Amino acid sequence: MRKVYKFVVLFSIPILLIACSVDKDADLDSAFKGTQKIDIFLSHNKEVLTTISDERDIADFVKELRLDDWKIEKASADATVEKQFKLYQTETVKIGKSSSDKKELKEVGKFITYQDIPYVDLHIKNIKLSFKVPEEVGAYLSNYK
Repeated sequence: MRKVYKFVVLFSIPILLIACSVDKDADLDSAFKGTQKIDIFLSHNKEVLTTISDERDIADFVKELRLDDWKIEKASADATVEKQFKLYQTETVKIGKSSSDKKELKEVGKFITYQDIPYVDLHIKNIKLSFKVPEEVGAYLSNYK
């Protein structure tokens, strides 16, 4: 019985890993879906450089990111952080709360860009994913003001 249990566990792990990694694009899209505000900071400064809060501007910004072209790859350890992009959404209405109560924006994630290299670290909840992005996307993020 113990051998059968080990076999089932060992056989299940690769299947789960494959299933979880197949739909990377949907996961990236969902990370940005519903974003209602994006604050942009320079790495060395805690003041907001700019804010994107218009629904159309956010949609255009996300389109320019070309999420389908991001490849999972980690930036070098000596890479210098350039900017942080913090993503905000309103909190979900909880049971017992009125939908008319004041809805405050809550930070739901962020992504970090690096100087002179097209890499992004995406932080959603307690998960960090590193990506190599197309050169044009890296330049777009670096020059975004």
